[in-house]
This record gives sequence, C-alpha cells and structure tokens, in this order.
Amino acid sequence: EPQACEVLENRCNSHVRMRDCATDQPCGWQYGTMLLAVPSRWRRLGVLPQLRSRGQAVWLSSRATAGTAAGQAVLERVDVSLARDGDDVALIMELVNSAYRHGELGILEDTPEKPLQRFTAVEIEALVVEGRLLVARAGDAAVGCVKLELLKVSDSSGKVGEWGGLAVDRRLQGLKLGSKLVAAAEVHLRDAWGCSEAQLELLAPVAWRHDHKERLRAWYVDRMGYRLRVPDDFDASSSRVVEGTYLDGEESGKFRLLTDSYFTVYRRELT
Repeated sequence: EPQACEVLENRCNSHVRMRDCATDQPCGWQYGTMLLAVPSRWRRLGVLPQLRSRGQAVWLSSRATAGTAAGQAVLERVDVSLARDGDDVALIMELVNSAYRHGELGILEDTPEKPLQRFTAVEIEALVVEGRLLVARAGDAAVGCVKLELLKVSDSSGKVGEWGGLAVDRRLQGLKLGSKLVAAAEVHLRDAWGCSEAQLELLAPVAWRHDHKERLRAWYVDRMGYRLRVPDDFDASSSRVVEGTYLDGEESGKFRLLTDSYFTVYRRELT
C-alpha cells in the first residue's frame, strides 16, 4: 500500500468520518478545523479534489503516527491552552470518562448502573472557571485535557503543583499528544503558579499486574523523568488502599476500589 501522504491546511467546522474505498473500513475522521492527510492511492482515485471541493478534512489513523510527517503535522496543529467559555463541556467529559473507563478497568467500579465518571459536567465547569484545566484542541474540537492543582505540602521547600486527569482522544493516541499536554501543564505550573516541583499520582493494583498502569509508570519515570516522592523508597512514597474503599469518600459514591491498590506519588523538579 502506498506510504505517501499529502498534508493540507483546511477550514471546516463539521465532523466527517471517512472509509477506505478498497476495504470499506473506517480509516479517518475530522475534528473541526483540522488538516488533511490523504494516501496517494486515494489521490489516484480522485478523492482529493472531491474533498477540497466539499471543504472536508481527514486525519488518517494508519498514516499519522508519531515519527511520520503526517503525525508531526497533526501534532503541530494541536493547540494547548486553558479551557475557556464556549468549550464543549459534554465532549470534554466524555473524552475524560472514556479514557478512564479504559485505564481503570478492573481497578475502579464501572457498571451499566453506575458508570465510572472521572469528571462530571459540574466539575469540569468549575475547573474552567478556576483556570485549572488545560485543553488540547484540533481546530475547535477538544481532543485532550489535563487538570491542574496547587498543593499544600510540608515536605518541599517550594511550591508543588500537581497535574492529573490526563486524557487524550483514543483515536489520536500514539502522536505524543499526551506528552504535549504534560509539557504544557508543567510550564503553567512553573510560570503561572511559581511551582518548583510537579507531582503526579498513580493508582495501581497491589496483587496483580495492570499492563496499562505499568506502561504509564514506565512513561512517567523513563521518558519524563519523574521520581518517587521519597527517592528510592516505594513504600514511603505510596499509600495502600483496600478493596471497597471509596477514594472520594463514601458519601460521594464515586471511585469504589475493586481491588487493593497503591497510590504512588511521583515528583519532578521544574527547571
């Protein structure tokens, strides 16, 4: 199959799904004002002029990956900034909750009667008002977000800020958009809030391996330079929470643990 892509700037506000004409399988989509990545085989079939004339834009998942020209073009056109009035709260809520239902599978309760909700619409609206939510946008559509918090701690000589609630549209994963969001969060913590350290927490099972969580742990430590809050001491940097505990308090009825888990704290100096 041809590898070449053509990347164009495009102006459009509707969401468009595309299918591969040869396999009849979904292969691309558009997010608001986005960019166009079309394989050369499509160009030979005359698809490109049709898309231009209809004002449609496509992101092709099989081509736009990290390390490719198309993937880099996608990443460069994603803007990260504080959430603002007019952002689609329902879209952001679904983006985060979908990511967490996948990421917390087997750890937190998630049933049809009681679906896991990392954020409610009210909570997102509050974060927007308080200036504590960064949103990644492809055109006008949210494709990722991260929450910010200024902590009160006694074990640091400077200010410590925490980022969490990190979520990336699963169809755009693999483009290093998560890294772009974290970098933006760290810059905001340092420059806007005066923090000297950034903190994150990782929830993972005690008795069994959760592959997604271990990939995250490796990403935090090996790729991003985070270290245990107490250097080289996992136990001192972690809190053990037993099955059945409501992480947000029993009265809230949210985040019920299905298995004994560790909350482990990691930090990184902001320079």
